[in-house]
Amino acid sequence: MLNALKKTTDHQFIITWVEKVRGRPQKIEDPYASDKTGLRIDFPGKDDEIYLSDAKKGQNIDWNEFFRIFEDQQLAFLYEENPQAEIPINSYRFIKRDEE
Repeated sequence: MLNALKKTTDHQFIITWVEKVRGRPQKIEDPYASDKTGLRIDFPGKDDEIYLSDAKKGQNIDWNEFFRIFEDQQLAFLYEENPQAEIPINSYRFIKRDEE
């Protein structure tokens, strides 16, 4: 569950936050989603992979591709200022910029 949510679109801040929790950028191709391509952060270990199905596997991408998709889809990054180190998957999410 997300607590003390903050919202940003600052690319450098997102990179710093993700690297702080030892994550890396990934995209997910989902033929059933309206945008077809989703973003996620991959964390060490297998705990966060329970959220993926056989049809939706994460693919490692570089930050340039990540932020191209981020901007194309007009996303914002919601995050906890102090993420839970043992379960960082529960400390962030992406939303459309016009959502609250």
